Amino acid sequence: MTPDEARALGKLSGASRQKLTLERVMADLPPMDSIEHVKARLETICNWSVAGLVAGSQAGAAVRACEQWLKVHAWALDVARVRQLEARVRELEGQVAKPRRSGPR
Repeated sequence: MTPDEARALGKLSGASRQKLTLERVMADLPPMDSIEHVKARLETICNWSVAGLVAGSQAGAAVRACEQWLKVHAWALDVARVRQLEARVRELEGQVAKPRRSGPR
């Protein structure tokens, strides 16, 4: 191996161990505002972890944040659907009660 090749490999090795800056993290990670963005965020975190750019504990914390966002998102969808179903039940109960009130006695 020539000295130039060794130097290039050394730079590559050092670059892979560089810590991420907040600015780069904010620029590279998509926001957690949709399932697709969270999936892309998880993929980026995984790639950073495999490349050694983040420690395992940092990657684990970032993954946990994504998991929590997904849980809250699913909960919000469930709440919205339950509210829709409750409104539909009230509507149907009203329809059933009308004929009883207007029927002969």
